[in-house]
Amino acid sequence: MTTTLTLASLARVLVAARAELAASETILNSLNVYPVPDGDTGTNMRATLEAGLRAVEELDPGARTARSDLRQVLGAITREAQGNSGVILSEYVRGFVGALGALPVDPDGVDEAVALGLNGDALARALHSGASSARGAVDNPVEGTMLSVAEAAAVAASHARSEAVHSGETPQVDDVAQAAFDGAKLALSRSPQQLAVLAEAGVVDAGGAGLAIVLECLSRVASGRHGLPRASERSWLPRAEARSVRSEGGCQVTSDGPAFEVMGVIEGLTDEMAASLRSRLAEVGDSVVVAGGDGIHRLHVHTDLPLVAVSHARDAGSVNNIAVTRFAGGLDTVSDVVVVAQDEAVQRYARSLGAAVSERIAEADNGSTLVLADRGTPGDGARSHSLVTLLAGLDAVATGFDVDEEIEVLQAGTWRAARDLVRSHFEGAEVVTACIAPDAEPAAAKQFVTFLEAEAERVGAELDLLRLRSGFLVQLGVIHE
Repeated sequence: MTTTLTLASLARVLVAARAELAASETILNSLNVYPVPDGDTGTNMRATLEAGLRAVEELDPGARTARSDLRQVLGAITREAQGNSGVILSEYVRGFVGALGALPVDPDGVDEAVALGLNGDALARALHSGASSARGAVDNPVEGTMLSVAEAAAVAASHARSEAVHSGETPQVDDVAQAAFDGAKLALSRSPQQLAVLAEAGVVDAGGAGLAIVLECLSRVASGRHGLPRASERSWLPRAEARSVRSEGGCQVTSDGPAFEVMGVIEGLTDEMAASLRSRLAEVGDSVVVAGGDGIHRLHVHTDLPLVAVSHARDAGSVNNIAVTRFAGGLDTVSDVVVVAQDEAVQRYARSLGAAVSERIAEADNGSTLVLADRGTPGDGARSHSLVTLLAGLDAVATGFDVDEEIEVLQAGTWRAARDLVRSHFEGAEVVTACIAPDAEPAAAKQFVTFLEAEAERVGAELDLLRLRSGFLVQLGVIHE
């Protein structure tokens, strides 16, 4: 019987959970139909815990203390958490470990045999803390997901603890862990009743299933069974009926859902700032998660406006490790497009559409259909909202410069005509897009660009400049208030 869990025990849970998520990765991916059917839940959860394992391997034995070890591992998991499920899992782990802060720790912090003091009572509290943290990181919690599984596990663990106390017994860590696992399995089986998309696909929630596997590993370690379970022991995880929209539908997503996934690491946020950022991101997308602590957070959002989402994040703190994914894959028609950009977010966005990226126009001028240059210093490009429309419409470049109906397209064959168009159409403009012909005389082009910038500043409009390889001398797209 295991009476308490040590740091070494928790490390074994991490090792076992990563191994089991890897073994079940294909199954979990096939269950993934919510929030988008992109078939990567198992991959994301495995990769998230793998980051923690790499951090364990890099710990410096000569400078180790229990709490510094935990901070280093948690930091790695937060920074490298992948996807919606991975970011929520990272916050679950953070909440769980956060509950250990009040527990007694071996002063030397290096003796594996010395317990953290994580007994049955403390384990129940840690499971509750993990579930609460995970739910708090999500802007719009949905029942029938891993959040429900986490909460059910915590409730079952607390019930087992209370039963032991009422019987005059000391709550045993293995009993509490087993109760949590049983509660997770029951909640997982009920997930199709809570979420219609799961019932329609005939599957349970993929993230919830992944979390149940993690709790299964916790139960096995707590009971002293350190080996991995046999496949036949996991009858609660459906296999044969599992199917994914990605495998059957050629990477399809629902027509009414956001087209992009945006992730990044944000430094400098307080808990209040993280909550505010969740609200701002919810205005431009869904599946919003901002997870983390100690000044380091991981953001995740599904949106049609990835650059706007990044802008909101940059308003809140320092953003790095930006990742932008288009669920339906790149656009076939932009294979010959080069986007000139210094901004990391713009670069990631362009690549997600299938375009090539260059930081300098001269290096990109190789016969490509369109070259788009962001302006200003790196970090400012994502603040240009019109880039969203421009990049999203790159599939139309083969037939000319095409834009949304809200944009008034103006064309001119001479500089004087272009200047007159600017003067007559800039009033009341919010966004102005100017396309400059590549064969324009450099001095004249520079003079005209200076004129455009001055006029845009005068009326308070955003200005984006593009260089076309063919077409009109100048073409203006104007969005009015």
